[in-house]
Amino acid sequence: MIKRVSRKALIADPYHGWNTFIEILAMGDAKFLTAVQRRAQLLFRYDSEVQNGGHLQYFCNQSDVRVDEVTEALKVFGLLEQVGILERADVMWNSKRRSPISSIGEFVREAIEGEFAALDEAYSACASTVVNALNDHLKSHFDEYIETVE
Repeated sequence: MIKRVSRKALIADPYHGWNTFIEILAMGDAKFLTAVQRRAQLLFRYDSEVQNGGHLQYFCNQSDVRVDEVTEALKVFGLLEQVGILERADVMWNSKRRSPISSIGEFVREAIEGEFAALDEAYSACASTVVNALNDHLKSHFDEYIETVE
């Protein structure tokens, strides 16, 4: 999936390219993405969920994603600290039978228990970040996301 963006828009707003990239990652249907784009999307979605609600939120909202795909993407991007954290979180998540969380109140009660708190803190403390890796990725793969038009 490649978005067409005017050169004028990119010049007028230095964040327009980044915002278009994020739109592709956030809203793009995986079946229409290239392998390179899909890896970036997996990282973006993992990071977004963990930043907003920790690993609990990630597992609740991304249950259709295979963790091995995300860990492979993290490795490709050189985010090895996050690989170990996600692998440990996955073991914790799968260590017991879980009922689906069906309300905000249930999520809050579950989150307060803090099952993933140590891993969420470790994720926040990583030296390399997904956002920086995605920024570097966009710089080197801009043409795979955005076609500049007049």
